[in-house]
Amino acid sequence: MTYGSIRHVASCQHAGCQESTRHDALTVQARMILAEMTVSIERIATIGLEGGFIAALAMVCLLQYIVHLYRRRNALEDSERLRRELNVREIELSGLQSDTALAQLENRILREFIAERDVDVAVNRLLRYFCPEPSTGFAAMLVTDTQGLACKAVGVTPKVARQFRIEPHVLVRLKERSVLCLKGIELTQSSLYAVLDVETRRHVHELYLVHADLGQQANVVLVATSLFPASVEFGRRRDLASRLVSGIGCHVRRTVSQEAQEQELRVTREILELRSIADLHFQSPLEMLQEFLGRLAAVTGFHQVSLYLSPKQKGEMQMLIRHSSPLSRETSIRWSSDEHQLTLQQLETSPLYHFDSERLQDILQTRDLIFQEAVVVPMTQQDQCVGLLCLSRAAVSPLHDSEYELLLWASNYLLETLLRTADRAVIEKQARRDALTGLENRHSFDTAILEHLQHALRTGKECALVLLDLDHFKLVNDRYGHLAGDEALRTVARIIQEHVRNMRSTDRAVVARYGGEELAIILPGIGLGGAMRIGEMIREEVEQTLCTYDQVKFNITLSGGVAVAPMHARGVKTLISLADQALYQAKTDGRNRINSATPQEAPTPTH
Repeated sequence: MTYGSIRHVASCQHAGCQESTRHDALTVQARMILAEMTVSIERIATIGLEGGFIAALAMVCLLQYIVHLYRRRNALEDSERLRRELNVREIELSGLQSDTALAQLENRILREFIAERDVDVAVNRLLRYFCPEPSTGFAAMLVTDTQGLACKAVGVTPKVARQFRIEPHVLVRLKERSVLCLKGIELTQSSLYAVLDVETRRHVHELYLVHADLGQQANVVLVATSLFPASVEFGRRRDLASRLVSGIGCHVRRTVSQEAQEQELRVTREILELRSIADLHFQSPLEMLQEFLGRLAAVTGFHQVSLYLSPKQKGEMQMLIRHSSPLSRETSIRWSSDEHQLTLQQLETSPLYHFDSERLQDILQTRDLIFQEAVVVPMTQQDQCVGLLCLSRAAVSPLHDSEYELLLWASNYLLETLLRTADRAVIEKQARRDALTGLENRHSFDTAILEHLQHALRTGKECALVLLDLDHFKLVNDRYGHLAGDEALRTVARIIQEHVRNMRSTDRAVVARYGGEELAIILPGIGLGGAMRIGEMIREEVEQTLCTYDQVKFNITLSGGVAVAPMHARGVKTLISLADQALYQAKTDGRNRINSATPQEAPTPTH
């Protein structure tokens, strides 16, 4: 072998020790060495024994080197294969870790949801995962069935959330895919996008709809501007959202169904209570209607409920009867005026009209609303509107379907009652009322005091009588005119009615014009202390109230006398006489005060 060949072999040995040498290069080198060995063997035959020994030794070294290269090649191939397998295992392990983290997150969310007793809180917490920053997006959960739609949302106002609807063709596609993404024209033309305000639309570039079919035409749909967690690839986020909605869907649906059933039971119970009012004893149909409106206001949460009738000749609706929560005079006047404006609207064929704050601002042409929500229920007979039931309140509160049903039932029930008793009620009202003050007249007072006193003596309860008289009323007439005196009487009558209406008593009080400028209050079930307190509150408000007539303002005061049966008397004449004596003493003591009667024994009633 030549010196050049040996040097070449040494250089190949050095190259084989480098990590970067590939097995293909080793194969080429081995072939070259084998070729040189063949040449060397041929030369051995031409040289002597000594030279042959050296050549044979070189051949052995070369063979060992060839074996080394072969093993090195196999080792590199094994190393490359192991490296590829390691990469695959690392990718699989990363996926398993991600799946484990998502599974843990999913289990935690489901545990939190199921553990929360208040489903509204649970849904809101879930929506916060999909919308952690409400200022940059929104998330909503819609529960739909044959009864309608319930919606919870974060990132949008309750008013917008109540308007969320999913088009039927979108719902069909959603049922096929479980998860649907709306973007571009499909997004801007959807009803979900249409109800959003301008500011919210700026942050909405795509909407994800995630569906869970609960059977029996019931569906739960999650609507969100993004899916979470953002660090996970989209396919995993989509699957997680689908599993979450499916996992909680049955629970949400069950809860919503329970709430609906509870609402139906509550409405049924309230309807029975309202119907039972007709079975109670009332002196007239008007008193029954007044009690009915009061109960209706209590169960629906409205501050004022009014019943309007349409006159036989075409004209504005006329208020027949009203129940109102305690309001100041100015507030009451404005409230009733704005309510009357609603009755002037051109109502079409809808069985119920709901006015939110925006519609009220348009109709009343003011942003300073006295009440924020109103409902008007027309009462129709043979396609003719014969009356209106108008309900209003100061704060907005969502109306459930069951409450709509209650209001529609109440409207129909009132219509039936009015058809039976309206003419009689109007006649009775006109016959019993004082034309100037609107209070009961003297004849009605005489009938009521006898009935209430007999009832008190029979049941052992108390019955108070308060007689009130305007101070220096003749001077008011002489100084400002009789029309100003009439206005003063009307003002005092209104103050008395408001105080009596607001007192808590199981029996109904009677407020009457006893004669001239003298007014009377019958307070069944009220003792001396309560009657004195009511009289004092009326006296104080009258003293603080300015009467206004023809741009002239003036003050007026009143004096009063209180007598209670059976404490002071057991007969009507004696009771009235003692109250009148207490009133006279209040006048003698300086006026503008309320005095109580002195007890007298009266063993037998005298009528």
